[in-house]
Amino acid sequence: DFPPLGLPIRLAYPDLNGASALDMVIHCQYCIIPRHGFSNHLFKTSKFIMNSLGLYIHIPYCLHKCGYCDFNSHTINTEEMDSYVTALLREMAHYAQGPAGEKQIATIFLGGGTPTTLAVHSLEEILKNIGNHFNLSDTCEITFEANPATVSLEPLQQMRNAGYNRISIGVQSFHEHE
Repeated sequence: DFPPLGLPIRLAYPDLNGASALDMVIHCQYCIIPRHGFSNHLFKTSKFIMNSLGLYIHIPYCLHKCGYCDFNSHTINTEEMDSYVTALLREMAHYAQGPAGEKQIATIFLGGGTPTTLAVHSLEEILKNIGNHFNLSDTCEITFEANPATVSLEPLQQMRNAGYNRISIGVQSFHEHE
């Protein structure tokens, strides 16, 4: 046994009555419901929701630190990125040994920072380890945040082949000169 390393992995337990902002984002497929269908939806999904988790993994690297950003993020540091991923994988293995390892993962979200500042092989390794340590639902939504400047067609195809099935693209500005 080893203690958690304090890395930013968050296991989001959905709670329809007192959901945090992250729970609402990660579990949006359960929260955006027509008002008239809520009780029926709640009945059908409550068992799945109470037995599932959302997994948020924070990748703190960015091309540059934006003035409006309050998140734990900083510019790319190639010397520490591999060490960060190694520590992240160790932290994941630790949490999988507890109650989280017994739950089904309904959603995975890699946020930041900009996860696509990591090498594709690192993003593939992260997802492979999630699959090795946690029980993913058959319909698991696996999302990563990206900055348009950090992706191109080939890496996106590699990520899709690795199992990522959603992308969240941030727009910092609609002005080319910015």
